[in-house]
Amino acid sequence: MAKVCIIGIDGGSFTVIDHLVNQGRLPNLADVIADGSRATLMSTIPPLTPAAWASFYTGTNAGKHGVVDFFTRIPDTYKLSPVNAGKVKGETLWSIASSAGKRVCVYNVPMTYPAAPVNGIMISGMDSPRLDEKAVYPAGFMEELLQNIPGFTIEPRVDVKYLVKNSPDPVGEYEKKLKQYMETELATIGYLM
Repeated sequence: MAKVCIIGIDGGSFTVIDHLVNQGRLPNLADVIADGSRATLMSTIPPLTPAAWASFYTGTNAGKHGVVDFFTRIPDTYKLSPVNAGKVKGETLWSIASSAGKRVCVYNVPMTYPAAPVNGIMISGMDSPRLDEKAVYPAGFMEELLQNIPGFTIEPRVDVKYLVKNSPDPVGEYEKKLKQYMETELATIGYLM
């Protein structure tokens, strides 16, 4: 049975990626590109993360799936309400695969909170307000994940204002925290595989 792995790099540009690959700075991605296939995608209208990812996984445009931004305005007010997977209209790639009996693993995809029941595992992406039982499917997998990947978080939690006020090297400290988060992400991907 063939396996498919889709890696999406939000805001990724082959102009930058190819430059870094040619410098030898992305050897693992170079191997993936050499052994797989790649394509430059036209962005969505508007070219924003929520619209683009919902378009990717539903195969429809923002006019059909209904998501254009991380927030929507509450009618007759200036108040904002967060947008998440509950607002996305249309069938998702992973629900189609699950219905066909395929096992899926969806990890860190924007606009997937709350995590949907799938034939496999789903860990929501950056639209998750927190790591909780709604961010991970199936029930109980969050505890297993935390036992095997201590310190797992949905996204890096860095208080930039605190670093600027309290660190002698806020940029270096921020970079250090992002590297720590990346190490946790790589360990998570390894565990999921």
